Amino acid sequence: MELLIWVLLFSSPWQPSHCLDLSYNNLAFVPPNIPRNETDINLSHNLITTIGAGNFSGFNDLKKIDMRTNSLTSIDTKAFINSTIKEICLDDNKFEEFPYFEQRTLNNLQASFNDIMNFDLFWFLTNNPYVTNLEIRENRLQSVHVNQSYESASLVDSIKSQAILVYLHMGGNQINYLEPGIFNGFKKLTYLILSNNLLNISIGCDYINDTNISSYTLSENQITSIPDLHCVAQTLRELILRDNRISVLSSTSIEQLPYLEDLDLSRNVYHLPAWTQSSSLSLKLSGNPLKCDCRWEWLFSPSEAWREIRERMVPAEEVACLGGPHFLSLMPWANLTQSEICPRNDNLKRLSS
Repeated sequence: MELLIWVLLFSSPWQPSHCLDLSYNNLAFVPPNIPRNETDINLSHNLITTIGAGNFSGFNDLKKIDMRTNSLTSIDTKAFINSTIKEICLDDNKFEEFPYFEQRTLNNLQASFNDIMNFDLFWFLTNNPYVTNLEIRENRLQSVHVNQSYESASLVDSIKSQAILVYLHMGGNQINYLEPGIFNGFKKLTYLILSNNLLNISIGCDYINDTNISSYTLSENQITSIPDLHCVAQTLRELILRDNRISVLSSTSIEQLPYLEDLDLSRNVYHLPAWTQSSSLSLKLSGNPLKCDCRWEWLFSPSEAWREIRERMVPAEEVACLGGPHFLSLMPWANLTQSEICPRNDNLKRLSS
């Protein structure tokens, strides 16, 4: 085995580019004498179970380590110190505990498709303050905290204010609890994905205040109302809430988000009891033609109650569609039907004939 490692390390194909590919070699440990001038190390699809102290220390040019699809269960906190590593991929391993380690040059960490059950965002960013992209999707996370170590509130706020986290993906877990205020103060946070979890409360400004979120995904949860997002009204452009249990859409929910471009409410509870029984509803969408596709089919339900709702939203003669099928481009709201917004297979034949 040792001879094989040395042959792989110093064979001519890897030296000119300083990119070392040791994938698919049944390696059980990180080779001890990897040249310190490598820029990209691929150890994916092996049998490695742990990354020890100093295994990746002393690399002055190393940018990326790919350790996906191994059998990793632990990483020593000093595994990557004194190196310039920017990106680490730990996807598809066997972590049950999040592998906290110290690496102050790290920008991008992927730890998806593991069995991680708990995560402390504060502790992670304390040791990795320059991370901009973090993916821990498709794990078994049930709760996410921001200070399980019970540090002082002022220290937590300081870490948050200095963090440069931009993209956070925690979709595909089992999260049913988020600590209030968990994302407050992450001023660079722009993309937040919490889809496909077990959240049953609206994660609004009590959780994301003082951020700059422009894309927010809460699809495939158990949320029953649109969250209060006035705190990101100036930055929010995309809000994905499909496949929830939302039954009420108030005028305030939309009016407080003047720059929202994409609101996906498909596959929710469309009977909307509060709307159908309210004679005072005032939800105005005039001057906002839609990109007409299946995301908006719920708005054109054939029921009489929904026809009345649409009449209160927009003048009947106003053109509904800015984008979508060409034949819809001049059709007024009053003439538009659900089957035209979202034609099924049998309708497609009719529309094309």
